[in-house]
Amino acid sequence: MITASISANKTINDLKGLVCIDCWEKKDLLSYYQLLEQRIDFKQFDSIIVANYELLLDSSTDLSQHNVLEVYSWSTYTPEMLLPIMKEARSRKTSNWLKTKFTTNSFLILTPQGMKYHVSTSVPHITDWLVIGGGWGMCTHNRPLSFDSLKTLPYNFYITDWSMYSDGKTFTKKDIQNDRLTWIDQGNSLYKLHS
Repeated sequence: MITASISANKTINDLKGLVCIDCWEKKDLLSYYQLLEQRIDFKQFDSIIVANYELLLDSSTDLSQHNVLEVYSWSTYTPEMLLPIMKEARSRKTSNWLKTKFTTNSFLILTPQGMKYHVSTSVPHITDWLVIGGGWGMCTHNRPLSFDSLKTLPYNFYITDWSMYSDGKTFTKKDIQNDRLTWIDQGNSLYKLHS
């Protein structure tokens, strides 16, 4: 459901955090990644949270995995940041396109508790986050780090009518309108998750 905003004052350029849900390496997602390439400047983000589930553990090619190990295992052992990664490990791979965007600010984090801990200890200045990825409905609403859990965190989460993908069909504003969650229209195709 979409509701109108009383004071829409954010644009995508104001958002300093990025959450990527299930951005896997899949041929049928290539056009989606090309669209994101045209619309997002990854340099604007001070932090990238990668919530890719079912990943093959490989910190040698996935910097988001390496960064989690470096900060939350090798530097300061923090099991609550590492155990969800082990629990969710399978054989998928992070999108090669997305991996080219990773720097030292990219972390594989799979739970709302992990995100809250990471933000409070590493990037407490970020309160506004853009969410990209999918698949709309199943993964974005049912994973441990999903819209249902994000709305309980003390941050603001936004999507656009192009930032998500939907398995088997094109994602549109109608998907947002038909969602069981409430989204506040910020203008400029930006929608804020209502908590």
